Amino acid sequence: MKRSARWFFLAVLGAAVVMLTGSGLISLLSDSVTVTGNRAESGTLGSHDVQAAVSSDCSTATYSDGPIPAAIDVVLDLSTTEPLSPVVICVKNNGSVFTHLTMHFDNVLDVEVGDCTPSEEAEDTTCEDGDAGELAGALALLPSSSCTTVTYSAAIPFQSFLDDFSLSFFGVSPGSTCTVTLTPSVSEDASNSVLAAAQTDQLTWDIVFTLSDSLISVP
Repeated sequence: MKRSARWFFLAVLGAAVVMLTGSGLISLLSDSVTVTGNRAESGTLGSHDVQAAVSSDCSTATYSDGPIPAAIDVVLDLSTTEPLSPVVICVKNNGSVFTHLTMHFDNVLDVEVGDCTPSEEAEDTTCEDGDAGELAGALALLPSSSCTTVTYSAAIPFQSFLDDFSLSFFGVSPGSTCTVTLTPSVSEDASNSVLAAAQTDQLTWDIVFTLSDSLISVP
């Protein structure tokens, strides 16, 4: 074959390869498949799942993941340290493992409400509606629980809970319920000046229960 003819043949062959490539050769060397209907659904957190209810009968209570409505709604008589009606909170381990229960307070708000009394103004220089209150220094809570062997002989000043203080209860088995009782009263440690300044104040807070693997829980 003459050289000019050979080069012509190679040029035609190259053009044919390019044409085949452009007309589907690549598709013949690949493959694909489509899987339809993919779906993912979330379930409950099985190992650690805590629920609560405010009820005097934990066996018939309706439990919820929260938030739970205010458990303590009382008016303190600052002239006496006699305890008020206790509040019973049912805490359920709805998970699948043995865990420990702790309790701490969050979102604490202590404010003045309404008009201050003359004796209050004598002790409180910032006694106007909406100003910072002093009721936290006058309130105490006596805790007890069905899932602990620890017995508190005296009420705990509310002020202690403002310092990242938490109560640790005993372990709670899967599916079991711990009954936590909080009995409010006026703190026996509150001075007369604190009691005077705490008049016409309002204190609100959230009670946070936590199930964890450790007895120590940091809020």
